[in-house]
Amino acid sequence: MVWVKENKIIPNSPPDFIYFEKKPDGIYGLRIADVFLEDAGLYICEAYSAEGSEITCWCEVDVIGMMNPL
Repeated sequence: MVWVKENKIIPNSPPDFIYFEKKPDGIYGLRIADVFLEDAGLYICEAYSAEGSEITCWCEVDVIGMMNPL
């Protein structure tokens, strides 16, 4: 599985970007530690089976504003 934004692979690079899978449900996700305005956009998850078939899903992320830390 890989996550892609703007035709670039987002590396699984903790603590900033963390790929995760919830087993046995087969739920995949991408955790972004600190979100910035430039993180808004289309994110695509590409997953591949052992046989080589591919499935993709996508989501649009909107970043409305920045929260002031307490």
